[in-house]
Amino acid sequence: MKTKNKKGQEEMVGFALIVIVVAVILLIFLGFMIKKPVQREIESTEVANFLDSSLQFTSDCRDLGNKGYLTVSDLIIECREQQPCLDERDTCNVLEEILKGVMDNTWNTKNNVKGYKLEIISGLDKEKENNEKLLLIESGNQTKNSQGTSQTLGKDTDINIYIKVYY
Repeated sequence: MKTKNKKGQEEMVGFALIVIVVAVILLIFLGFMIKKPVQREIESTEVANFLDSSLQFTSDCRDLGNKGYLTVSDLIIECREQQPCLDERDTCNVLEEILKGVMDNTWNTKNNVKGYKLEIISGLDKEKENNEKLLLIESGNQTKNSQGTSQTLGKDTDINIYIKVYY
């Protein structure tokens, strides 16, 4: 009778060990499932600083006057006035090429950025129909989560720049 009790006790201990091992494996698996990589939220100051610095970016377009190489903000004004570069390239095409490259390199949609939208409008109000849309660059998906900023180009101009980054 003693051997029968020992065999029953050994089976119960084995069963308890199996339950403990399975529980530990489930807890480890659950821990990996719950712990997702933390996505960094984009701050609006980061977007505003990006816009400020990108307006100072120098292009390879020279103007017809004596300014030399034009910055992005100068290109926007020259684009609105339909002035070509010294080498006869269209300033609007140069502006679009530069800003598309800068936007793609900075707000890479392969990271936590889902998309972006950059809009340059000549006019005081974005919603008015008589405004002239100088440039629109979009990439990726527009989501509910976004950060954005807007800026008026210079004090004596009616050119507004709107940028929104979706994450």
